[in-house]
Amino acid sequence: MILDPSAVPGQVAFGSDLVARIEVAVSLVNELATTTAGGRPLPAPPNEEELRDRAERALRDADALRSPLDAERARGLEQLARQLREIFAAVHERRDDDAGALLNRLFARSGATPYLYRTGSEPLHLHFHRPDAGFVQGWTAGCAVGLAYALGSGHGDRLGVCAAPDCERVFVDLSRNGSRRFCSTACQNRVKAAHYRARQRAGA
Repeated sequence: MILDPSAVPGQVAFGSDLVARIEVAVSLVNELATTTAGGRPLPAPPNEEELRDRAERALRDADALRSPLDAERARGLEQLARQLREIFAAVHERRDDDAGALLNRLFARSGATPYLYRTGSEPLHLHFHRPDAGFVQGWTAGCAVGLAYALGSGHGDRLGVCAAPDCERVFVDLSRNGSRRFCSTACQNRVKAAHYRARQRAGA
C-alpha cells in the first residue's frame, strides 16, 4: 500500500493513480455487472443505447470519461465489469488465491506492463499498457493493476461487497479503521432501520 505522507497517522491510503483505477473498477461493476442495488432489482441494459449510457455513466462517475463510447467499447466494458465482479466476490469470500488467478488472467489478456508516455502536451505519465493498446485493453490493464496492488500488498480486505440485503454493489474502503461494510449511507441506514423495527417487534 502506498502511504500518503499527508494522511492522518494510522490511516491507510492508496496513491492517487491507484485510487483512480480502483474507483473505475468499482464504478464499472456497479453499473454494468450488478443485478440488485440498494434493495431494488437492477435489470440488465435492455438495448445497446442503455448499455452505452450506463458504461459512460460508470466512467463519468469515476472522472474517467474522455469521449462518448460506441457500442463495441460499451460491450467490452460490460464484459470487463463481469470479470471484475468475480474478483471482488473472491476477495469478499476470502478466496485470495482465486482472486489472484483471475487477476493474472486479466494481466495476460491485456498485456499489462509499465509504460511511460505522454498524451498531447501532458507531462509523462505512468500507464500499464502501451500507447497503441485498445480502449478496453487499456482499462483491463489499469483496473487489474489497481486491484492487484490492493490484494498483493495485504489490503484486499479494503475491497468490499455491500453487506445490506438485496445489494450487490462493491466499494473500496479508504477509511482510517477499515470498518466500512456498506456501499453507501443509504444502505447502512436501511439496515439500521430494519434492525430497529425488528427490535420493536420483539419488544412488543
